[in-house]
Amino acid sequence: MLFASINGHRVLTARVHVPFAGLWYADVELDEARELSGAAVVKLGPLELRGTVLAPFSGTFQLGTRIRVVAGTGGWSRRCKTRHFHNDAGVTLRSALTATAADVGESFDTSGIEGRLAVDFVREAAPASRVLRQLLGTTPWWVGYDGTTRAGQRDQVEASDKAYELLGFDPRTKVAELAVDDPGAVGIGSVLRARLDRPVVVRQLDVEVSKGALRVSAWGQELAA
Repeated sequence: MLFASINGHRVLTARVHVPFAGLWYADVELDEARELSGAAVVKLGPLELRGTVLAPFSGTFQLGTRIRVVAGTGGWSRRCKTRHFHNDAGVTLRSALTATAADVGESFDTSGIEGRLAVDFVREAAPASRVLRQLLGTTPWWVGYDGTTRAGQRDQVEASDKAYELLGFDPRTKVAELAVDDPGAVGIGSVLRARLDRPVVVRQLDVEVSKGALRVSAWGQELAA
């Protein structure tokens, strides 16, 4: 039976939504009345998801508690102040991203980030997520299960046939229903091949835990066979 918990408290049900870009979030239900706030670690078997409790979407009723956890610290929804950056050689994109993340309490892994902005760059006063779009343009950014923000192209990785069991596949919606022991074994960019006419690369995930059972719904795009 899968053991699911949040900050050490047993979880009755959990649903984790993982998009291709942006923030994952988890909705969890406890069979006890318990106030949780701040940093949260959601455990689904061997997988740990590090995020922050969203108080407006959490609460207790009688002997139950429902909690929403968002990836990272929740900082990307906060508003950035105007900030001026200067570098005679051109402000690096890496420095602007690192500073913006720090200003809202997030961490950003800038490995592989290249490029420079103008000699003088003025960051607008706006929600931090909008500033990211301003800085990165069409380059996708996301927050990993470890709570760290990253940006760049998402690699395709072959998923081991032993990591999952294909329960079903809808060829119209490109949604594969999977049974897994480790929900971290299939992620964004995983390539599924077992029992499929054409391989599918995962672009979005929904992980659900209920009554000790775990199921993954993976939406993807078909690749050439």
